[in-house]
Amino acid sequence: MANKKAVFEFIDYRQFLRSWVADKGPGGRGEWSRMAKALRVTSTMVSQVMREERNLSPELASDLCDYIGFSEEEARHFLLLVDFARAGSVSLRKRIKQQVLESQGRASQLVNRLKANEAMSDEAKARFYSDWIYSGVRNATALEEQHTVERLAERFGIERAQMTEIVKFLVENSLCVSQSGVVQVGPQKTHVGADSPFVLSHHRNWRLRAVDVMRAKRECDLFYTGPMSLSRELADEVRKRIPTFLDELYKELGPSKSEVVRCLNIDWFEY
Repeated sequence: MANKKAVFEFIDYRQFLRSWVADKGPGGRGEWSRMAKALRVTSTMVSQVMREERNLSPELASDLCDYIGFSEEEARHFLLLVDFARAGSVSLRKRIKQQVLESQGRASQLVNRLKANEAMSDEAKARFYSDWIYSGVRNATALEEQHTVERLAERFGIERAQMTEIVKFLVENSLCVSQSGVVQVGPQKTHVGADSPFVLSHHRNWRLRAVDVMRAKRECDLFYTGPMSLSRELADEVRKRIPTFLDELYKELGPSKSEVVRCLNIDWFEY
């Protein structure tokens, strides 16, 4: 993945926007027009802003934060940059610049931006395990691609506003991190044990998702349901083999490159 410059590295919001568009590479073609459309302004106005003939209004700057997919802290910094550019006196520019520098200082302390060592609250866990989409989006951001809110919304086939809320939740709980609108997997770990009050929702959500995917009948997928009769000895042996297989699989997952996302559901039960 290309190296991304965080908004905190900038004092000039126009320089950040140019860098953000340039980082998109060939995919950035037409980005200024898409930006204008998202802000409900003309491309001419966006051009005037970038040529320093006019400034973004605070309202448009806030809408642009949503379009880029900033976290709340990134959005606050960007809005400070806009205020700095709009300041009409030397005294005001000096005060706002000091606020910008303080914002950069806070951002440089990783502990203030990530909560890697903090356990998720029960409230956060309840939301995370309420729908497969949360873990689905988080896993997708581990892939070696450039993930923005817009691209994630397109990938999962949901509205951009809904994806914005999902990403916001994931970032707030360090399950993902967002820099310059690019969303990546975060440091927070998730695990739902057999005794967890959320385990039933977790299993149910992904099994229902499997049924939805099954309708597509894709060659890359495999679904198997096999009611059978067998000896108790063999049944016990199968029960032992499944955890062994999972242990071996997870040992290989760590060094494996993140190129695709898959979900493994295994059901082995007496009926």
